[in-house]
Amino acid sequence: MIAALEVARRVLGNKYAVGALLVIAAGVAVWTYGNIRWSAGYDAYEQKTGKAAAEAERARIKDDSELQALSDYDLCARYLRARGLSVAACTELRRLPGE
Repeated sequence: MIAALEVARRVLGNKYAVGALLVIAAGVAVWTYGNIRWSAGYDAYEQKTGKAAAEAERARIKDDSELQALSDYDLCARYLRARGLSVAACTELRRLPGE
């Protein structure tokens, strides 16, 4: 313990050593501050991305349930109409009244 105090006294007596210690301390402080800021920004980004992914998943589930409720004809017709094509190719998928 006494040896450590003696070393500290000798180091602090040298102005270059004191300057080096101050530069090191400032570097550690800046690095720590930057690390904290980066971490906070990354966490916010992850949170925003997670929310967007959850909303997209909810929309996909809703779309899936709507599509599953459609008949084969309606699904075919929706697909062809969206592409500007005739729905005549879907007529064989239309159910007969007795079925």
